[in-house]
Amino acid sequence: GDYHLTWDSPCKNTGDNSAVVDTIDFEGDPRVALDTVDMGADEFWFHLYHTGDVIPGFTTNVKVVGAPAMAVLLGMGSSIHDPPYQTQYGSLYLQLPLAGSWVLPDIPANGILDFPATVPLSWVAGDQHPFQALVGPLGNPNSRLTNLMVLDVESYHPPQVYVPDDTPTIQEAIEHVADGGVVIVR
Repeated sequence: GDYHLTWDSPCKNTGDNSAVVDTIDFEGDPRVALDTVDMGADEFWFHLYHTGDVIPGFTTNVKVVGAPAMAVLLGMGSSIHDPPYQTQYGSLYLQLPLAGSWVLPDIPANGILDFPATVPLSWVAGDQHPFQALVGPLGNPNSRLTNLMVLDVESYHPPQVYVPDDTPTIQEAIEHVADGGVVIVR
């Protein structure tokens, strides 16, 4: 599951600052993003991540964390600044010019934009594609750059099916299962 804090979580800003031992949370976000640490391992802060496999032709979910109603500009770089370039919006990891950019829907009321994206068929297993988002409009002092997210393209491995030797057709495999037999899909 996805256990990131939402905008209206009762865990936001309710922790004990005297108990903070690290300056960053488990994702590299500031551990105390506002005045009081959030309860739990996650600090609600501008963040970009994805859930799901990154396989060409399949869908992965890109997620952007930020304040509700803020605009989102997603950028894909062809290379990365190392170290990142410091801007008024935070650390910029992507080299300019961008390889691509997309205006995404605004952040919804829960503070987490969940955007399904189909992985391009032109991407090859082993490739890495860096992304970063600007949450909020240019010129707004409350706008922030997210962390760097690198999508590692994976190979598709179709499920393996074990069918007992005495059931050579799909129909016989179906009948085998209907009779209480086992067909294993891996």
